[in-house]
Amino acid sequence: MPVSKKILMVIVVIAIIAVGGFLVYWFYLRPKPIKLIWASTQLCPAKERAFVEGVLLAQFKKDTGIEVKFVPLSYVEMTSRIEAEQKAKKVTVNVIGDLHGGLDLFASKGYLEDLTKFGALPARTFITTLEKYAKLYGVKAYVPWMTATYVMVINKEAFDYLPAGLTEDDVIKGTEKWTYDALLEWAKNIYEKTGKKMLGFPVGPKGLWHRFLHGYIYPAYTGAQVLKFNSDEAVTMWEYMKELWPYVNPASTTWDAMAEPLLKKEVLIAWDHTARIVSAIRERPGDFVVVPVPRGPKG
Repeated sequence: MPVSKKILMVIVVIAIIAVGGFLVYWFYLRPKPIKLIWASTQLCPAKERAFVEGVLLAQFKKDTGIEVKFVPLSYVEMTSRIEAEQKAKKVTVNVIGDLHGGLDLFASKGYLEDLTKFGALPARTFITTLEKYAKLYGVKAYVPWMTATYVMVINKEAFDYLPAGLTEDDVIKGTEKWTYDALLEWAKNIYEKTGKKMLGFPVGPKGLWHRFLHGYIYPAYTGAQVLKFNSDEAVTMWEYMKELWPYVNPASTTWDAMAEPLLKKEVLIAWDHTARIVSAIRERPGDFVVVPVPRGPKG
């Protein structure tokens, strides 16, 4: 066989081996791109989800090469999905973002990995109390990733209707004079002078009114979130709410967030989560002031 033909055959064989090797690598040996599923009951509203997918996870993929699919779920949907996957022994969710109560439930059933095996996160600091809460049923169940902050937002026009004995400084600094009784008198004063009910809460189907009840006004009147639901102090609290409600904008039952009602001047005083109210502050920072939630008999 001529030398040129032998060389050609060798080249062809090498090419076949190279192509074959490449195909074997590409389909069998090549490291598969990492894809994770993050199911979350938090950051689900449209604007928050847009930030998560368009900014947070986009940058994370750029930095790590890891693709994350964000799956927003309701609390019921989250529980149903996690339990169904565990029972089927076919787990697809890699990361869960949820409230402490939800994660406590999953940890109690052994659904969560012990995160201590991954070691400490470098250059990260967490509040000691939150770290203690994260240890459930003998495991490090979660990393504290956010805390809920709720505030009152006041349209500065509302300060024109302050009741006697309450000053703008009292409200902004949250002095002992900034109480739920003072809020009632303020809302009543606005109504009597304008004929409008200008106090608002997110009582809509997806609003956080339940957080106000459980996390704010119940403790303010009873000194507890759960233990004193059936108590004389709780009765006093509900009697107060009965007095306050006539001055609450009736459209509150349709509002899931208070930014838009504030911007439209449908309310002058509103309570909500900072994430759901911040757009109003950013759009018209000169019109509003953020203040602490009032205090009650128990603080």
